[in-house]
Amino acid sequence: MERKRCGATNQRGEPCRSTIILDSGYCRGHDPSYAQDRKRTASRNGMQPQDPELKELRSSLKKLMKEAGDKKADHFRIELQIKVARARAYVIRIDHEIRRSSAEIAELEDAYDELLSDYEALRDGKAPGPQGWYLRKEAAS
Repeated sequence: MERKRCGATNQRGEPCRSTIILDSGYCRGHDPSYAQDRKRTASRNGMQPQDPELKELRSSLKKLMKEAGDKKADHFRIELQIKVARARAYVIRIDHEIRRSSAEIAELEDAYDELLSDYEALRDGKAPGPQGWYLRKEAAS
C-alpha cells in the first residue's frame, strides 16, 4: 500500500515527497494555514529577501574600493563616505533586529492566545480545537 503524499510541488516543480499529511492534504511545509508561521520562521532565520538599502550600500562600497586605488583619489572624501556607510549599516542592523524582535513577540502572543483558548475550552469541559482558539472561533460564528 502506497503512503499518501503531500499535494504540493517543490521549488523545482517536482511533487513534494513528504508523507506526513495534514487534513488539508498538504504537509506542514506547504499547508496554506501555516504560511504565516513559515514566514515568521524564515524572517527569524534571515531568509527574507535581501534589503535593497543594504544591497545599494554594498554597491557603493565596491565603487569606493575601486576609487581608492586611484592615486589621484580624494582620500579624505572616501574616508568620510566610508564613515557614513558604517553609520547606515549600523542603522540597517538595528532596524533588522527590531523587526526580528517584533516578529518573535507576535509569535509569543499568538502562542499565549492559543494556550489560553485551550485552557478556556478545557475549563468549560469542551475539547480544544486542533489549533486552539475555542472561544474566539465560537464568538466569530
